[in-house]
Parts: sequence; structure tokens; C-alpha cells
Amino acid sequence: MHVHIFIPITTSTMEIIYLSICFTTPKLQECREFYTKYFDVDIAYDHSWYLTIRFKWKRKIYLSFMNPQNNEPIYNNGGVTINLWVKDVDAEYQRLKDMGLEITRQIQDNPWGDRAFEVNDPLGNILYIYKFIKPSKEYIDSNKELNK
Repeated sequence: MHVHIFIPITTSTMEIIYLSICFTTPKLQECREFYTKYFDVDIAYDHSWYLTIRFKWKRKIYLSFMNPQNNEPIYNNGGVTINLWVKDVDAEYQRLKDMGLEITRQIQDNPWGDRAFEVNDPLGNILYIYKFIKPSKEYIDSNKELNK
């Protein structure tokens, strides 16, 4: 897996403009079909060996997929969770279910403070689709953003 720099982040040593993730895989076509069918994406870059999709949201969020080049290792099945915070998780759940996408974890409220469900992309990545809800007392102190 390659990480390409694209989300404004400033550190003491460099100013990162954006962060995107690129998966090295021979499954470019399967990824193109999956993301364009089930998610609101544009094709930002499409070459025979490299594909970048852009989610059509307020912020520019990119995922890239690349055929192996120069003996680069192929990304193996799973191990990555892509978290997608959405406005209406119940509507997204119903929309994807109605389209026939297999839901790998049914929608549920979680004590750590979200309502979520999961699907898998063609590479085995988990897409964790959620919205925030009030966390249980057990988890409230863990959220450093809420406790500022």
C-alpha cells in the first residue's frame, strides 16, 4: 500500500497539502465499478495502470488504486478500515442494501458513540459507514475532542 500526500496538515517539519491512500492491486476495474456504483465518486485520474477516485463531498477525499509497478508488493486482502462519516447513516444503509450490496455488519448503535454498519470493497477493505451519537458514560472520557 502506498500513501500519497494530498488533507491540509501542518507539522513542525513539513506542510502536507492532502493525504490520500493508494492501494497496489491488479483489481483496478473491480474497484472502479464498486466505488462508482455504490458511492458518489468522480474519476479524478484514469490511466491503464493507475486510478484515482474523488468522493463528491465538501472536502476533497481521494482513494487511488495502482497496478503493481517495479516489483512493488500487492496489497493483500483486508486489514484496512476506511471510515466514512455520513449525514444520514440509516438512509445510506437502506440505499446500499436496496442496491444489493452485501452488508457485512448490520447497522447498530455502538457505545463508543456512533451508529454504524460495514460493507467490504473488492480488495477486502472494510468501509465503516457511521454517524455520531452520544457515547455511553464508559467511553465519554476517551473522546479528547469532546473534552477540550
